[in-house]
Amino acid sequence: MAHRERSPSALADTLASWREMFDRRTAGANVGAGLVVAMVAIPLNLALAVACDLPPAAGLVSGAIGGLIAALFGGSRLNVTGPEVALAPLTAAIVAAHGIDGMLIATAIAGAVQIALGALRVGGLVRLLPRPVVGGFLAAVGVMVFDSQLPHLVGVHDGRRVAALATTLPEVSFDVLAIAIGALVMLVLIVLPRVVPRVPAPLVALSLAVGVVAWLGLDVERVAPLHGNALALHVPSFDRVDLAALLPNALALAALASVDSLLCAVSIDARTGGPSHRPDQELVAQGVANLACAAFGGMPVAAAVVRSVAAIEARGSTRLCGVVQSVVLLAVVLVLGPHLDLVPLAALSGVLLVVGAKLVDLSELAKLAKVRRFEAVVFVATAIAIVTTGFVEGLLIGFALAVIEHVTAQGAALRLDTHRIGQTHVARLEGPLVFASQHRAQQLVAGISDDARTLIVELEGVTHWDASGLAALRTALAPYAKRGASVEVVPGEGIPVDALERDLAGVARVRSRRESMQPRPRDAGSGLESLALDGAE
Repeated sequence: MAHRERSPSALADTLASWREMFDRRTAGANVGAGLVVAMVAIPLNLALAVACDLPPAAGLVSGAIGGLIAALFGGSRLNVTGPEVALAPLTAAIVAAHGIDGMLIATAIAGAVQIALGALRVGGLVRLLPRPVVGGFLAAVGVMVFDSQLPHLVGVHDGRRVAALATTLPEVSFDVLAIAIGALVMLVLIVLPRVVPRVPAPLVALSLAVGVVAWLGLDVERVAPLHGNALALHVPSFDRVDLAALLPNALALAALASVDSLLCAVSIDARTGGPSHRPDQELVAQGVANLACAAFGGMPVAAAVVRSVAAIEARGSTRLCGVVQSVVLLAVVLVLGPHLDLVPLAALSGVLLVVGAKLVDLSELAKLAKVRRFEAVVFVATAIAIVTTGFVEGLLIGFALAVIEHVTAQGAALRLDTHRIGQTHVARLEGPLVFASQHRAQQLVAGISDDARTLIVELEGVTHWDASGLAALRTALAPYAKRGASVEVVPGEGIPVDALERDLAGVARVRSRRESMQPRPRDAGSGLESLALDGAE
């Protein structure tokens, strides 16, 4: 008897991936890839921390500590973890409502929830998220980033958003220097990847902005320097934090960080074609990373698509790539922290505006509209709902719309083909016999014929079923049995015979598997009449 080959355990797979880091054939390439990813991560981490009204140290510390933990213990070898654009709007909202201490507590709660989700093995459920909902979620994040960073780009740092800025436009004093610096950064980020794809465009753009400001001695808003205690343990104060009001935000943060990380892992698997990630292990590692970030005064983290893709494009292949990225960020905190006041805020806004614009994927929306128009509606509705109501509410609305569309499609997919010879009618059901199609099943079967003396219902074409579908079939067949017609049901592979016998008892005789497998005479001749009832309403 052949034995199935069992996949290695999570522990064995992790130990094997640690050994891969020291393979001389790949170590050099992965060190280089880690350096490239760090060059991409430095400006992004700084920008995201500043965008959330946090000290710049929070972004670098989180990228270093959270990135190192996830790189060593995560369920994906090439997921690069750090502050993420998708988490920024919610993080900023938590900071505004509950302060930095509230944000740290929310990050710790989110980490604990992620560990629990991984332990309960629910990581694989992220694959159930419909594509339009994910696209709408990312688009909403992009819109929120634009809403928060455009005022910074024009030199307005009082917390106003685009709508408030537009209503007070005549009173706004625009900072021409800030706009010029931000425009320069965005130009480099857009043009440089097309000309020299392997060069880390964010670092080049940021370095150019710093150089121009220093060379010309421009008076613009700048990042605050890091202090010597940037890596100290931080115990948040619970005194002024309303835990009851904070808890829903913390749970939303856990959900977003989990979905973001697992979607990143799925996309990395698709790009590399290598070993599939372990979603539950990834959730636990991300949870531990968030707990550690909260302990050191950092901000929420998740696996970041931009940095993970940069790792692949730089020929990264093992966990060493993420480890090197984190070590470089740690060195920046320790060595270059006091000099961060050279970085203009407008440059960081320019970086985030380009990243946010990429999240609003209009080409994806156009593809969805061509495939199924309603999926494009779900995409747009999800984005609008998230922007107007919040992340959790918006995702639930988008998911509900996707479920409604799926249920409608399931109902329309059920078909019935019939033919007859004399008073014998043979009906073949094809498609899903489920709650979504129960009303259609009753209509189709009830419309076969009133004069049928023998009715044979073939279920070989039923793809899947549930109790509601079988109940609907019984309801539809009951009138035939009541009129004295002989009703027989031919089971298919998808429906157990005992379930049919139980649900159709007294209404129809269910053939055994042996009877069903015997060849039946094929109907032929002028007495055959085919009826297309799939369009009946």
